[in-house]
Amino acid sequence: MKRVVLAGLAALFAGGMSIALHAWSQTAPGGPAGGPAAPGAHAQMAHHRGPMPLPSERVEPMLAFAKASLKITAAQESAWNAVADVVRKHAKARDEDVKKMRAKFDAARDAKTPPTPPNGIEMLQQQQQRLTQRAKDLDELLTAAKPLYASLSDDQKKAADRLLHHARGGMGGRGGPHMMGPH
Repeated sequence: MKRVVLAGLAALFAGGMSIALHAWSQTAPGGPAGGPAAPGAHAQMAHHRGPMPLPSERVEPMLAFAKASLKITAAQESAWNAVADVVRKHAKARDEDVKKMRAKFDAARDAKTPPTPPNGIEMLQQQQQRLTQRAKDLDELLTAAKPLYASLSDDQKKAADRLLHHARGGMGGRGGPHMMGPH
């Protein structure tokens, strides 16, 4: 479980909330060694516990874990809060995306028809919109993160680098098996 939280948290800082949330949604507690759960486990868990929490409902534990892992000092608190506020803002913005997606699937379920998939051009346009928003989010996150990173000790920077490196999937930069790079 700790590995799952670490991967999700690091992804949060490396590529914004959307990557982290995707990673967490693909990994369930109880999978082997904190890894992916058995096939079908997500459907079973979702059936028993209701819908997955909204991004803003999951961000605080991730931020607390990062803050503790980085051992943020009182002198770094202001810079940390700037980063945390950006992450919270992005999570709140993702809530609306999740709500729209849920409404679409609920409507399709109620109508007993599968959701209509976008055509090829619509799919490319949606991807372009997501990437444009992700770029804006990353710019905002970088603006907040640079002062924090500059204030970190060498040991804290190593911890931050490990978190970020792990989230991006090492040298390949693909974010691990469930974070299939940029999308």
